[in-house]
Amino acid sequence: MVAEITNSPKGGNTDSSELAVRYLEKENEGKHPSDMEFFFTHDRDKVTPSEVIRMLDANRGGIRKDYAKFFNLTIAPSQQELSHFGSDKEKLRGYVRNVMEIYADNFGKGLTSKDIVWYAKIERQRKYKGTDKEVQDGNVKRGTLKPGDQTHVHILIRRKGADKKTHLSPLTNHRSTKEGVVMGGFDRSQFKQRCEEQFDKQFGYNRSVTEHYAYAKAMKSDNQEERLAWKRKEHGLDKSFKIKDQFMGITLKQQEKECLQRGEAVALKGLVTTKGYQVDAIVQLDLETGKFKLSSMKRSRQNEGADLLPNEAAEVKNQFNTELDTLNNILSVDTPNFLFEIGGTVNEGRTVYDYEEEEDEEMKRRRKKEKQKSMFYS
Repeated sequence: MVAEITNSPKGGNTDSSELAVRYLEKENEGKHPSDMEFFFTHDRDKVTPSEVIRMLDANRGGIRKDYAKFFNLTIAPSQQELSHFGSDKEKLRGYVRNVMEIYADNFGKGLTSKDIVWYAKIERQRKYKGTDKEVQDGNVKRGTLKPGDQTHVHILIRRKGADKKTHLSPLTNHRSTKEGVVMGGFDRSQFKQRCEEQFDKQFGYNRSVTEHYAYAKAMKSDNQEERLAWKRKEHGLDKSFKIKDQFMGITLKQQEKECLQRGEAVALKGLVTTKGYQVDAIVQLDLETGKFKLSSMKRSRQNEGADLLPNEAAEVKNQFNTELDTLNNILSVDTPNFLFEIGGTVNEGRTVYDYEEEEDEEMKRRRKKEKQKSMFYS
C-alpha cells in the first residue's frame, strides 16, 4: 500500500490547479461520457473538472505567492491488495473517503473530511518512467504501460480548509505540536500506518510481514536493531523457539544454545560425519536471511586438525544436503535450508581453533581483517 503526499501529479502547486486536473483527465480522452471516470469527494460521486479547478483555486488570500496552494495524495494498493477486494470501484471510493477522514484527523485539530476541500480521481493505468529499473536496464521503453492491475487514486487537496481560514499543510515538519505559533502538525509516518490499518480492517486483509509499512521503513533505517527485529518476524524467528540438545552427534551446551538463538556464531567441535570422521565448524543463524551458515570446516584435532580435502568437503556438504531434516530440526520451528560457506575464514580473538601450525601471509591478512567481527569460545 502506497499513501504518498506530493506537490502535484503534474506541474507545480504554487499556482492554479488546472494543469494537474487536466492531466488527471487523460484516461477519459476519446471516451463516451457514460464511460468516463469522474472526480468524487466526501458526499458526491460525480464532480466535473471545471468545478474541481474552481474550488481548488478559490480562497488563496493570505497564502504567500511561493507557497503551495494544493497538494496531491496518491493511494496505490498493491496488485495483491487490489485482487483481495476485486479492484471494485465503489469499495475503493469507500476506502478513499475513510482515508480522508484519517487525513483530516491527523492534523490534530478535531477536523473531519468535510472540513477539507478535496477531490479524488481513480486511474487504471500506469506507465514506466525513466527512473524505473526496467527502463534503466533496457528491458522496456519509457512510456510503456505497466502490466497487470495498476488501479490507483489521486486526491487533490486544497491548502485552505472549507472554512476558508484554516491553513493545512501535510508537508509541514511539525508533528503534534502543542505549544508555540504552529499548533498541531501532520505526522506523515503515522498517516501511512493508519491508512494501512484502515485497509486491513475495512477489507479483512491478512497482511504478510513484508507488506507492512513498518517493515519497509525499517529496511531503509540505519537502526540495525529495528531491521533485525523485522527480519526475525519475516523468517518466523520472533516467536519463541528452542534449540535442541543434540546436533550432528554432539551435545550442545546451554551457552551455545543461547548464542545460536541470538544469532551469534558458535564454534562446534567434533561434528560426526557419515564417514565416521569428526569435523570442527562455525555455526551461525543469520537473522537477516533466516538461514544457518556453516563455515571454516576442518578435521577435528583428534583427526589431525587438517583442512578438509576437496572431496571430503564435498562429502560433508552432501551429507548436510541429504540430512536437512535433521539439521533443520535443530530448531522447533521451520527454517529455510542452510547456506553453505565451505572454507570460510577463521577469526582471531578467542579463536575457534588452537592449532599452532604456521600461517601463510594470506591467512594472517584474513585474521587481521576479521578481528573486530566476532568472538568465539571453545
